[in-house]
Amino acid sequence: MKEAFPETAGYDLVALFPLGYPAEGDEPAAKHFERKPKEELVSRL
Repeated sequence: MKEAFPETAGYDLVALFPLGYPAEGDEPAAKHFERKPKEELVSRL
């Protein structure tokens, strides 16, 4: 990782967090275009 991202040379890597869905073949992952309604993502206090 330090070779790929030399700007992080002064930091110690603690964890990697992969995000997203893997593509199948040359097509983008189908779930990439699915969206949850905002009511499932936002709660008001």
